[in-house]
Amino acid sequence: MKKRVISILLTVAVILSVMPMATASSGASYTVTTIFEREVEYPYFQGDVARNFYDGVAGVRVGYDTNGYQTSDWVFINTSGEVVFSLEGVGRVGSFNDGLAVARVGNIQTGKWGFINTSGEMVIPAVYDGVNHFSEGLAEVLIDENLGFINTSGEMVIPAVYGGVKSFSEGLAAVLVGNKWGFINSRGETVIPAEYDDVCWFGFNEGLAAVSFGNWETGYKWGFVNTSGEMVIPAIYNYAQHFSEGLAFVSGDEGAAYINASGEVVLPFTYFHVSYDSGFTEGLAVVMGVENNWWDAEWGFINTSGEVVIPFGVYGHQVGLAGIITSVFRGGLAIVSSVDVNNASSYGVIDTNGEIVIPIEYDDVMYMGNVGKVAYYGLSRNDITTIVAVTANTLTVLADPVIDNALAILRYVVGLSTATPVTVETHDYDGNGVVEIADALQVLRYVVGLSSPLDKLYPR
Repeated sequence: MKKRVISILLTVAVILSVMPMATASSGASYTVTTIFEREVEYPYFQGDVARNFYDGVAGVRVGYDTNGYQTSDWVFINTSGEVVFSLEGVGRVGSFNDGLAVARVGNIQTGKWGFINTSGEMVIPAVYDGVNHFSEGLAEVLIDENLGFINTSGEMVIPAVYGGVKSFSEGLAAVLVGNKWGFINSRGETVIPAEYDDVCWFGFNEGLAAVSFGNWETGYKWGFVNTSGEMVIPAIYNYAQHFSEGLAFVSGDEGAAYINASGEVVLPFTYFHVSYDSGFTEGLAVVMGVENNWWDAEWGFINTSGEVVIPFGVYGHQVGLAGIITSVFRGGLAIVSSVDVNNASSYGVIDTNGEIVIPIEYDDVMYMGNVGKVAYYGLSRNDITTIVAVTANTLTVLADPVIDNALAILRYVVGLSTATPVTVETHDYDGNGVVEIADALQVLRYVVGLSSPLDKLYPR
C-alpha cells in the first residue's frame, strides 16, 4: 500500500459552537511544473494563448498568420503536456463546454463557425455566421442577423428569431424581443415576458437575475427577479451585479452595498468600485480602494465581512481590472497584474494570502481550469508560450468540528503548542490514489489510541 508523508499544521482553535465549514486553512506552498513549452512568433501582442481543460484536453495557440489574426495554428494537449491532436489554419478556437468547442473556418470577414469535439473532429458543420459556447446543452447561433439555439447534436431546437440572446443559466436564457428582454426555457417557451429594458449579462445566478428599466438618457433602475418572474428585490438601484455566494453588489443614490437575496444590506460598501465580472468567489471579491483615475487606481481583495484581506496597491495597479484580467479566485489562486512606469502590464498568480505563486512578470496569464487538485495556467513572454501545472504541497485541513476535535486531542496527547507542525506517516487507505483528510484522520485515531486499521500495520 502506498505511503506518503503529510505535514499537518495544527493551528485550529477550540470550537465552542457549531459552525459552518470555513475557508481552507492557510499555509500551503505550491509546486509549479512546466508541462509544455513552445516558441511562438506573435504578430502583435502575446495574449489569448490557451483554452480550458475539458475531459483532460486543452487547446494551445502555437502559430499565427501574418495578416492580423486571420487564422492560427493550435495543438491540443493532455494534462501531461503531450500533444493529442493539432489544427492548422483555423480562424479561432474556443474552450470546450459540454464536450464541444467553437471553431471558425476561414478569415474574420467571410469565415463560418461550427464546433469540434475533443478529438478535433468538426462534428457540427461550420455553417453559422456566429456562435457562442454551449451552456446547459444549448449554444447560441447567428443566422442572417438573428439568433437561436442548437443542441449538442447540431439540431436547431429554438429558431433563430431573436435580436439578442444570452446563454442559458439555471434553465433560462434572456432573449430580446423587439426592444425588450424576457426569458425562455430550453423548449423555447416564454417563462418571463419581455418587459425589461436590460438584463444582467450573467443571467440567473442563485435563483435571481438582475433586470432594469430605463434608457441611456434617463438612466436605468435595477432590481432582481426570480425564475418565476416575480420582482423580489425592487428596481431601485442605479447599478446591480449578479449574485455570487449569497451576495450581490448594488449602487444607488444613497451609496453602494452588498445585499443578500432578501434585499437586505449585509455589507455597506466603503470602496470606490467593484470589478464588473467578479463578485465574491471563494469568499473574496476584488475592489478599487479609492476614487481616482481608473488606470491609476489601486485594487485589493476584501472578504464577506468587508475586511481587507489582500491590501490595495501591493501588486501595483489594475489588480483584477475588469476586461484586463480574470480577477476571481479559483481553487485558492487568482491572476493579478501590475503596471510599470511605462504603463506596460505584467501578470502573475497569487494565493488567498497574497503570496506570489507565479511571478508577476508575464505578458499574459490565462487560467486553464483545475483537473482534480491541480490548476493549469497558460503563460506567454518573449515569444515563448508555457503551460504550467500548479500543485499544493501541503494537506489543506478544513475547519470542520470533527477534524478540529481530533487535532485538539492529538495536540494534548503529544504535548504540542497550537502552532507546532507535526509530520505523520499516513497511507492511501481507500485506494483512490490520493492521500486525503479521511486517511489523515485514521492516523490521528491511531496516535490517540483509538481502534484503527493502522493496528494491522504498526502493532502496539
